[in-house]
Amino acid sequence: MKILKIDVDIVILCGGLGTRLNTLLPNAPKALASINGIPFLDKLMTTVNKQGFEKFVLCVGHLKQQIIDHYSQTTNFDISYSLESQQLGTGGAIKNALPAIKNNFFIAMNGDSFCDVSLKSLIEFHQKKNADISVVISTADNERDDVGNIAIDENYKIISFSEKSKKTVSQNINAGIYVINKSVIDSFDAKMFSLEVDLFPKLIKNKNIYGFETNNLVYDIGTPKRYKKFINEDFL
Repeated sequence: MKILKIDVDIVILCGGLGTRLNTLLPNAPKALASINGIPFLDKLMTTVNKQGFEKFVLCVGHLKQQIIDHYSQTTNFDISYSLESQQLGTGGAIKNALPAIKNNFFIAMNGDSFCDVSLKSLIEFHQKKNADISVVISTADNERDDVGNIAIDENYKIISFSEKSKKTVSQNINAGIYVINKSVIDSFDAKMFSLEVDLFPKLIKNKNIYGFETNNLVYDIGTPKRYKKFINEDFL
C-alpha cells in the first residue's frame, strides 16, 4: 500500500555534545552511534519516513561535519541543515532552524531517542486541540529519574512540567517528540534556551500546551548503559 506523503518538516536535534556517551563515542556525534552497523539517526529517519514524512531539518553542532558528510550522497531523504557554531540548547537550536522550516507548525524530536507513536495522529490531535505546542507523553512504566515529568488535566492540557526532576510528580514522561507552532518559538525572546526548562514551564499558563498520551516506552542512547541496551534489543 502506498504511503500518503505528509508535507510537514521533521526537525531533529542532533547537535549536542553527548558528554555521557564520550567513553564509547569519543570522536563521533551521538546521532551517528552505530546500532548493529547502522547509525541511529539513519534508523530514526527511516522509521519516520515510513510514516509518510520526507522533509528533515537536522540541527547540527558538535562534530557536525560528520553528519553532513554522512548524508552528502543520500537520495533517501530531503535533508536540510541548521548549523550551530555554539551550544544553543534545545529551544535555541530550533529557533536557529526556523528559516529552514516552511510550514506554520513542525514536528521536533531528539536525535538520540525513540518512542513509537503515530505522528499523523499527533498532528491531528494538535489541530483538534488548537494547540500551540503538543508534547508526546508516555504513561508506560519507566525507572528513569532523568526525564521530564508532566501533569495534565482532564482535557489533556499540561498544567505542570518538571524537567529531569528526581521527584516524580506524575507518571507522564516527556517522550521528546513535539508539534510546535512556528510563531511560539519565533516570539520567544532568547537565543540560547531549553524547550523543557525555559520555554514549556513559562508558557503553560498562557499558551495552549497539550499532552498526547502513548503507552509505548521511551528509549534513548544517551548513556553507555542505555546505548548498550538499545544495541542488544534494537527497538528501531
